[in-house]
Amino acid sequence: MLRRPLVVVLATSGVPYVGLVGFLLFEHWTVEAITRPEGGFFSILAVVGGLVPLTALVIVFLRLVRDTSRFRVSVLLELYAGMLVVFASLDSLLQCAATKAAFAGAPMLWDGTAHSLADHIERTHAVFGTMLYFSVVTMTTLGFGDITPVSASARVLTAAQALCGVSFVSVSVGYYFAVCSSRRC
Repeated sequence: MLRRPLVVVLATSGVPYVGLVGFLLFEHWTVEAITRPEGGFFSILAVVGGLVPLTALVIVFLRLVRDTSRFRVSVLLELYAGMLVVFASLDSLLQCAATKAAFAGAPMLWDGTAHSLADHIERTHAVFGTMLYFSVVTMTTLGFGDITPVSASARVLTAAQALCGVSFVSVSVGYYFAVCSSRRC
């Protein structure tokens, strides 16, 4: 089992951000005004930065709940934080790939006008920071409503995240009672 799943998840879920910033740096270096890359670019970033770490989280979680020798709260917290980061990364990619906002209330990277490199980097930070906030609000089921999914894919991703958050908490509570009911924790 992975000893520190959060390290692996953070490294792989950071790929979309690094890939997007790398694209912006390269494009601004070669041409003055850049346009949004085509869909294949974002698909590769989504697979490497979203699906790979999400699969790793599921594998670690399944191994963890099968092991009833002791309750590992630190690993559970790392898994929860990892899910927050992975979904924030996927939400950010969805917002960055869109020509129309996938999430209302969140900043856009591409608005059809030419921007400087510094402005593009600042917009990238704003998108990823806002989507991390949205991820926390969604996973904790707070749902403030200041950011809302408007595209079909954003709604599906948000619903999946909410279900994962609620399921994670309920399975974690069951895991706690399975381990700690037979011995002192």
